[in-house]
Amino acid sequence: MDRPVVIGLTGNIATGKSKVLEMLAQLGAFTVDADQLVHQILDHDPAAQVYIRTRFGPGTITAHGMVDRALLASIVFRDPAALQDLEAMIHPRVGALINQLISELKAPVVAVEAIKLLESPLRALCHQVWVTTCPEEQQFERMVSGRGMTRAQAVERIRSQPRQRDKIAQADVVIDTSKRLEDTQQQVRDAWQRLCEQPGPGMPVGEITIRRAGPRDLEALEGLLAQTDSAPRPDPGHADRSRLLENLGQQGYLLAESHGRIRGAIAWNAENLVAHGHRVMLVPYDEQVGQTLLEAFCQAAQDLMCEVAFLYAPTVAHDPAACLYRSCGFELTDPAALRGIWRDAAQAAMPPGTRLLMRTLRDRPVGQPA
Repeated sequence: MDRPVVIGLTGNIATGKSKVLEMLAQLGAFTVDADQLVHQILDHDPAAQVYIRTRFGPGTITAHGMVDRALLASIVFRDPAALQDLEAMIHPRVGALINQLISELKAPVVAVEAIKLLESPLRALCHQVWVTTCPEEQQFERMVSGRGMTRAQAVERIRSQPRQRDKIAQADVVIDTSKRLEDTQQQVRDAWQRLCEQPGPGMPVGEITIRRAGPRDLEALEGLLAQTDSAPRPDPGHADRSRLLENLGQQGYLLAESHGRIRGAIAWNAENLVAHGHRVMLVPYDEQVGQTLLEAFCQAAQDLMCEVAFLYAPTVAHDPAACLYRSCGFELTDPAALRGIWRDAAQAAMPPGTRLLMRTLRDRPVGQPA
C-alpha cells in the first residue's frame, strides 16, 4: 500500500504547534503528537524506565512505578549532556512507533508534531516540514500566562532549544502565529491547498533517472545530507562542502531524479572487487525510488567486476529503509563471519554506529573457472 503524505510540524516551545495541528486535523489530516508518544514510552516501556532510573537517579521513578516527568524535566533542561542522553534513548523509540503507524495508516495525509523533528531521524519520513514561529517575547507571555511557568522557567526552556531561525531555514512552510487566530488559520489553509495540488507519494513518481553527481549537485547533496543526519558522525557523507568535493573524486554519489528534482542519493565506492554503499538518502522516503537507486548501485558495482556489495546502515531500530534493504537482496551480516578479503574490506570501511548488510553479486569469485 502507498504510504501517506507526511507533514512534519515543528517549532520552538510556545510558538503555536498544537494549535496548527488542530487546524490540520480539521482539514482532514491524521495527526500524531510526538510528545504524547514520549509520555506513553515513559509510562509503559520498562526498558526506558530502567534507563532513566540508572542515568538520572532512582528519584525519577515514583512509588507507583511511573516516571516523574516534572523532576526529569528539571534535570535535563539544566544539563545539555543529560538532555542529549535522554533524547538518544527516546528518539529511536518514538521514531519506531511513528514509522509503524505511518506504514499501517490508510489516511492520505499524516501530520506529525515533534519539537525535535529536525534533530531526529523523523525528518527523513516527512514530505514537507512546517515550522511555527512567533517573537520570543510572545513565547514568554504564552508560557507564563498559559502554562503557569515563572519567567525564569520559561527562559530556561527557551534557551535550551535551537534558534528559531535555524528551523525556519529548513522549512518548506512557515506559519507565523504572532497575529490573530484567523490569520494563522488562513496560512494553514493556503499551505494545505498547495500541498493537495502537488503530486504525492500516492501518485506515480514518474520516470526515475539515475546519474552520477557532479560539482553542480553540491547544494542538493548538502540538503539531502542535512535532512537525513540525526547527528554528526565521521563517515564519508558528512555534510561539509569541502568533504563533498573530495568525495566526488574518491567515491562518488549516484543520484535518483524524478519530476525534475533529486529524490535520493547513495554515496559509494569500489575497490578490490568490493562495492561499498556508505549511505542511502531518501527524502522523503519512497520505496520505488530507493529500489531503483539500490539496483543502480549494484549494477554499477557489477560493471566494475565486484563480487559483493556492502551497505553500511544506521543501527537505529526505526530506520525506515530496513524493509527496502531486504527487498533488494541485502542481508544483515556479521563482518567477522566473512571470508578473508571481504572481512578485511568491511572492517576497514565500516563507520562507527552502523551495521553491515551484504548482497552477493557473482556466483563465484572473479578468476575462478566457470
